[in-house]
Amino acid sequence: MVAALDEGTSRRSCNRAVASVTAVDTALFDSALITGGLTARRPLPFRAMPVVRYANMSSLIQEQLKPDPHREAREALHALQTVPVPHDEFALMDDATLRCICAFLGNCSRELLQISSVCRRLRELVIALTPPNATVVPDMIPLTSLSSHTAVDSLCSFFASYKRGQLVKQLNLVDSKYASSLPVSTSLPLCSHHVYPSLVKSLLSLIYLDLRGVQWDCYSNPHIPQYFFSDLYLVAPKLQTLKIGVDLFSQWSPGWWQRLPALEQIVVGSRRDQAAVPGSELRPPLNIHDEFFDMLRAPRRPWRVKLWCPLQLSALTRLLLPAQAFPELRELTVNLSNMNIFEEFRRPTLKSPRETRSRKGTKNVTVHSVDETVGRLVFVSLQSLTLANVEQCASVPVELIARILPCAPRLSYFSVVNTARVPPPPPPPKLRRRV
Repeated sequence: MVAALDEGTSRRSCNRAVASVTAVDTALFDSALITGGLTARRPLPFRAMPVVRYANMSSLIQEQLKPDPHREAREALHALQTVPVPHDEFALMDDATLRCICAFLGNCSRELLQISSVCRRLRELVIALTPPNATVVPDMIPLTSLSSHTAVDSLCSFFASYKRGQLVKQLNLVDSKYASSLPVSTSLPLCSHHVYPSLVKSLLSLIYLDLRGVQWDCYSNPHIPQYFFSDLYLVAPKLQTLKIGVDLFSQWSPGWWQRLPALEQIVVGSRRDQAAVPGSELRPPLNIHDEFFDMLRAPRRPWRVKLWCPLQLSALTRLLLPAQAFPELRELTVNLSNMNIFEEFRRPTLKSPRETRSRKGTKNVTVHSVDETVGRLVFVSLQSLTLANVEQCASVPVELIARILPCAPRLSYFSVVNTARVPPPPPPPKLRRRV
């Protein structure tokens, strides 16, 4: 009896469902999951195509998509434009392995910058591998870009004081070997005033500064040469070596070197600065400030001075034949510019036969005065002496070294060089193969 009741209940429910469907008097239209095709515009009861039901919206979209003839090319282009960030691969490596990878790529490679953008760990690791020597031209930018403020501002952001700026100890504006390889007729570019002091002050541990190989626009920015020496101790307080051009050295500021207690080497000019440029006038000989000689006599300052620029005759005489001693001067390089410093200032070293026939008392007095001149030690600590451009007065170095040797007991190196830069030879022609 129970089975008969269940069968009757199920039959009545089925009949009610059929009756409810047949009682609908409105037409069914397309929905998201019930469709008869994109081309059919008639209601569902009047269509001959079967009704297709989809499980979800993605299957419907994949079914209705048209084939793309450029799909493969589009995927290949997307693969070239998208660089996957390998977070997981680098996270499994230790620091020693990552340093080995960075050393293999090199400090100046673009791939190293891409690796530093992966995560903070790699960024700090790449920054820690910053070399202490930084050469702007040609390692980072070309020579002509030094006049661009935008390029120099990018360098300032790259060498920020909280990133790479605290690790750089030496800054070379233009590489000397690269400058010597340029043609002689190449003029020096105007340097942007953002290099000094904006770029230099971001290097907190700077001990070596080379600003040669460029020209400074003294007319548009007169504050750069005017306040260069006075602000140098604020920009680089730990400076030990300073290499500058004649235009900056001529703007001397009294007492600037006393604020830099670690400064030991000063280089003025270079062979690159003396390149002959067509249509330009040669610079007049430099007249050194009087305080420069007092600086060389300062106690406990082992100076190394190289003056490659042409000097006036009075400055050469005060350097090579001084009236007062330079007790702490270690190295000295002077450009004689083919001038004979003994023309106006000459001290006799050899006596004539008439002077040797004088009386006995007079002879003893004369010998005593010569002994005082020879025995006076002028260059007490001088170890190296270099003379430049003496090819037209070959007797000057011989006479000069004869006078300096008794006054410099520690002199070990003496050399004569020439600053005339010879252009590099042209490349050899390529041999053509015979067919």
